[in-house]
Amino acid sequence: MSIRTTFVLVVFLSLLAGYMVFAEEPRGSFEGNEEAPWFYTTSMGDIEKVAVISGNFEEAFVREDGVWRFDDDRGLPLDQGRWGGMTLLLSGPQSQRVLAQSDSEPERYGLEDPGLTIKVELTGERNIQVILGHVTPDGAYHYAMRQDDSRVYLVDATWGTVLARLAEEPPYPEWYYQVSLDRMLYIGVVHEGTEIEFTKDPRGWRYAAGGNEYVDRNRWEQVLPYLGGPEDLSILQDTIDDFAKYGLLDPGTIVYAEFSPPTNVQESRRRVVVEIGNLEPSGGGFYAKIQGQPYLLSVNQDWRNSMIDLILDPPKVSEAPAS
Repeated sequence: MSIRTTFVLVVFLSLLAGYMVFAEEPRGSFEGNEEAPWFYTTSMGDIEKVAVISGNFEEAFVREDGVWRFDDDRGLPLDQGRWGGMTLLLSGPQSQRVLAQSDSEPERYGLEDPGLTIKVELTGERNIQVILGHVTPDGAYHYAMRQDDSRVYLVDATWGTVLARLAEEPPYPEWYYQVSLDRMLYIGVVHEGTEIEFTKDPRGWRYAAGGNEYVDRNRWEQVLPYLGGPEDLSILQDTIDDFAKYGLLDPGTIVYAEFSPPTNVQESRRRVVVEIGNLEPSGGGFYAKIQGQPYLLSVNQDWRNSMIDLILDPPKVSEAPAS
């Protein structure tokens, strides 16, 4: 199921719950009232910042001048294809019911050490914090609590699943090149007019133009940490005022990368082209841009140098790995 389809389903269920009487109670639920109040509710326009903690994963997002970005030093905008509509979900879900018990036994519901925490900061220095614990035995609902309410609610499990993915698989923009190695499919480098290309097949990495010319594994082990993209890819400016000033009018180094999209995104692969210009005055990185994007970026020196080394010191050809 695609992210967009999942989101539409969640919204539909949340709205429909306000008008339906559920014929079947979740197994293992406890006696409670028959009302189905909102777990919480707020205006989408009042949401200014969101933090999501799911297990060991944590991400925060902030709205600046009407644009949602990651709340860190990188200044990255969110992928609107994934973020679009999230503020509607975050404005509050309909609960299925309120359980009679309070938080006297939080461990019973998985709320003593919650699997998901959501913090929403609003205008006027207001905030909402909620935690989600175990899923009900039928898998339909999460046990949930608000920070300002001792009651335990049942909320649709899909609501929690969609929001948890914001931390587990952050909504990076499509052009963002910092991915796990298992998603990498192709890397190509052009430096001062010389070009080299590598592609991955089921048996491993090989020269793209070499047929069965696979790379030496020992040498490739040194390359692997850099294949997934620059460690410190950040936005310096939202637009480039002078391409020549940053060495981007005719960049000396270009990196081509292809990788598989995030889970549940219906694309075969993504392609990103990184153009690298001059060394920054601080010496901390190199100016760069992504083809098709307006941003002036910074990439770290180690990554840029490792890409150039693929041309200056290419991996030796090795025999094809055993299939």
